Amino acid sequence: MAAVEIKNPGPRLSEAELASFEAKLGHVLPASYRRFLLVHNGGSPHPYFFEVPNWEYQQSLVNELKGLDPESEYVDLDECRELL
Repeated sequence: MAAVEIKNPGPRLSEAELASFEAKLGHVLPASYRRFLLVHNGGSPHPYFFEVPNWEYQQSLVNELKGLDPESEYVDLDECRELL
C-alpha cells in the first residue's frame, strides 16, 4: 500500500477546539482520528483512489477528509455532526 499524503490541510486546530467539538458531539473521537485532526485538520488524500478487494469495480475514492473550520466555504465536521 502506498503512503498517503494529505494536501490542503485545514487551519491549525487546538486541543481545546477539538475537546469543544467532542463535547458538542457527546463522544470522544478515537485517538488516531484525534491525532489526524490535530496534525492535518482535514484535507485531500493523495493518492485518493484505493483498492477494494472482492468488489466488481475494484477501486473507490476519497477526495476530501473533513476538518473543523467554521470559516471554510465548504461543509466542515461540525456541520456534519447532525447527520450522526
